[in-house]
Amino acid sequence: MKLRLVLIFIIAIGSVSCASNKTDISIFYKEKNPSQQVLAKVKPLLTDYSHSYKIHYYNIEDEENSELIKNMGLPETHFPFAVVIGDKFF
Repeated sequence: MKLRLVLIFIIAIGSVSCASNKTDISIFYKEKNPSQQVLAKVKPLLTDYSHSYKIHYYNIEDEENSELIKNMGLPETHFPFAVVIGDKFF
């Protein structure tokens, strides 16, 4: 599943790479495994694209991010990791 998430992420980046404005990429994670394992693989990928995208990291369990999670349409129940590119989440 982790590899699948990374592959979907790469495909999504490729599909929006032609945008003229910097697109927001929001990464939602937990401070627990397996979320941290996935985050460790995604962060190096994003480093290569930081000149083209605005990259934000949000802890899912931080109460300050609950409204953002709701506004982005992410599940309000348990989820360990999410990638939101523009207004699409994966």
